[in-house]
Amino acid sequence: MGGKRPPGKYPVDGKMLTVAEIAELMNTTVHGVRVRRSRLGKPSYQTMVDMYRAGQFGSKHTGYRKPHLIDGRWMSVQEVAEELGVNARSITTWRCQRRRPDGTKPTMEEAIEHFKAYNASGRVHVKPKVHRVKGKDMTVKEAAEMLGCTTVALYSGMSYHQESLDAAVKRHEAWEEKQKQRQAEKEIMKILGY
Repeated sequence: MGGKRPPGKYPVDGKMLTVAEIAELMNTTVHGVRVRRSRLGKPSYQTMVDMYRAGQFGSKHTGYRKPHLIDGRWMSVQEVAEELGVNARSITTWRCQRRRPDGTKPTMEEAIEHFKAYNASGRVHVKPKVHRVKGKDMTVKEAAEMLGCTTVALYSGMSYHQESLDAAVKRHEAWEEKQKQRQAEKEIMKILGY
């Protein structure tokens, strides 16, 4: 059997440890270790422990952060934001608002490119995307104004339901109609004394 690894044990700090022992070392759960390892492309457990010690991600007590591999360094959104001289929330918002049709966000590298251009020019003018809604061309902002809701509500619905702006508008209008019907029913019941 020579230099074979015992089943279910992995080399970390010169010892053979189980995933449960590694999770304890990283102050997280077994599930947390497995999910994080999968998202990172299955690095060695030693690499994950080293990343944890270097503060590349948090724990169940400090809150989790998803690291991004940028130029060979694992960085949090906050660290990327500090290097770019922008607010971390700006990066997160920019990525959320520019989801692709399949629901995935732009990569952190795309966000970095955007904010570097923003910093270089002082301002990046991104023309709002125009959508076809009920046979008319409009932006998300225009659709929100038409409905009397926020752009966040529409973006959230589009992202959550993986739908077009047209579908989000129709769903919002159906919800509004249902609310009006419920209100009318309440009024009628009140009049009838129920």
